[in-house]
Amino acid sequence: MGILRLYLALCVVGVHSGLLFPWSVHDGHQAVQIFYLISGFYMQMVYGANYATPTEFYASRFIRIFFPYWIILALTLVLSLVSVHFRWQWIWTSVHPYFDAPFQRNGVLGVVLAGLSNATLFFQDWVMFLSDDVGRGLEWTADFRTSGYPLYHYLLIPQAWTVSVELTFYLLVPLLSGLRSRTLVAIALAALLARVYAYEMLGWKHDPWEYRFFPFELALFVLGMLSQRLYQRLPPQARAFRLQGWGPYLLAGVVLVGGLVASSKGVEWLGASMGYHYAVLVFYGLWALAIPVLFCIFGSYKFDRFIGELSYPVYLSHLVVVSVAVALQSKLAWPAGAVGPVAGVLSVLLALVLYVYVFKPLDARRYSLAKKFSATTTHPHRTSP
Repeated sequence: MGILRLYLALCVVGVHSGLLFPWSVHDGHQAVQIFYLISGFYMQMVYGANYATPTEFYASRFIRIFFPYWIILALTLVLSLVSVHFRWQWIWTSVHPYFDAPFQRNGVLGVVLAGLSNATLFFQDWVMFLSDDVGRGLEWTADFRTSGYPLYHYLLIPQAWTVSVELTFYLLVPLLSGLRSRTLVAIALAALLARVYAYEMLGWKHDPWEYRFFPFELALFVLGMLSQRLYQRLPPQARAFRLQGWGPYLLAGVVLVGGLVASSKGVEWLGASMGYHYAVLVFYGLWALAIPVLFCIFGSYKFDRFIGELSYPVYLSHLVVVSVAVALQSKLAWPAGAVGPVAGVLSVLLALVLYVYVFKPLDARRYSLAKKFSATTTHPHRTSP
C-alpha cells in the first residue's frame, strides 16, 4: 500500500501548495484520517508477529518515529535560523514567532509548552485545544481560531501534530491488540457516538474537532485494527494472492488511482445529501473493507513498500519545500499553478535522499536495537556467561 501512503502524504502537500494532481483528490482531513486507518491495520499486524514485549515495540516505534523527526526538525531549524539571519523572506521561517516578542502575545506557559512539544513530539495536538493570550492565562478553548495569537504558531513542524496523535495510539497498541474484536467494535462505536454528540449537541462541527481530537480519532485507528483482523479471516488462497511483474503492478496502480478519484467524488456526492462530516465517516467504513484487499494486491512488492517509506519524510519536510517552490515560481515567473507540482516533486526528491542515505540504514537496525533495549530493561543485571 505504498502508493496509497505516498498519495495521502502528497494530498497534504497539495493542501499547502495548491493543485498537485490533475484530478479530484482527498482533502487534508481525509488524508490524515485514512492514515490513521492504515496505521491501525499495520500496528495490529506487526505487534504480535514482530515484538516479544511492549518495551520492544515502544523502542522500535521510537526509532522509527523520533529519529527522522529530529533530523528533519534540525534541518528545518538550521534553515530557518539562517534565513532569519540573512533576511531571506522567501523561505518559510518556523522560528520567527520566537523572535517576534512572543511574551507580548502569549503567556510563558503556552510558549514553553509549545516549545517542549517541538522537542518531544508529544502534546502537539494538545496545542490545538489550548489558548494562552497575554492577560488571560493558559486555558482550554473549543476553537483555537478565536485566540489572538494561536499557540500552533510556535510549532516548528506544525503538521507533526498528527504524529503526536499517532504516538498516543501506539501507547495503547499492547492493550488494544489483546482485546476481543467485539470490544474493539464497542470502543469504535463509543468514539463515533462521542463525535456525533460533539457535532450535534455541542456545535463542535469545526476544526479542531473534525480530525485532531484523539478520543474521536481512536475510532479510526481501532477500525484499522479490525480491518487487519478481517484480513486474517480471509481464505488462505486470498491472503496468498500476489501480483507478479511490473505490468500487473502498474495496472493495479492505475486502478487504485481510479478508486481514489471515485472515493473523493463519492464523498462530495454523499456529502450533498447527508453533510460532509458524516459522508467521510461512511467512506472510512468502506476504506476499512478495502485495505485488506489492497494489502493482498500490493503487499508483496518491494518497490511499493519502498515508495511508501517516502511518505513520512515527505509529510514532515513539505512546508519548507513549499516555500522554496513559491519562491521559484515568483522568481522564474512560472504560472501560479506550477507551485503544487514543483512542491510535490521537490518533496519526493528530498524524501528520497533522506530515506536512502539516512533513514533506511537506521531502519535496518531498528528491530535489533529494539530487542537489545528490551533485553537490557527487562534484565538489567544479567551478565554474559
